[in-house]
Amino acid sequence: MNVPLQAVERTGKLEAAMRALGREVREAARAVALAPAAQKNRALAAMAEAIRTSRAAILAANTQDVAQAKAAQASAAFIDR
Repeated sequence: MNVPLQAVERTGKLEAAMRALGREVREAARAVALAPAAQKNRALAAMAEAIRTSRAAILAANTQDVAQAKAAQASAAFIDR
């Protein structure tokens, strides 16, 4: 799943977005907890394969993010994470 990042301009919107995200995560956690082990293993294998397949794009995006952080004078500790 590729979900674009969305900037949240006002604090009230951020709080609402975080609450909505929390609800979705709780629902997903319940579904995962009830899933059989074989299904979880297939999902993990598919995620690992997606990461391997997207390796070049992930590294390119990371390089761009680091360059932007440096240009914005982010701290070394922030960039390292």
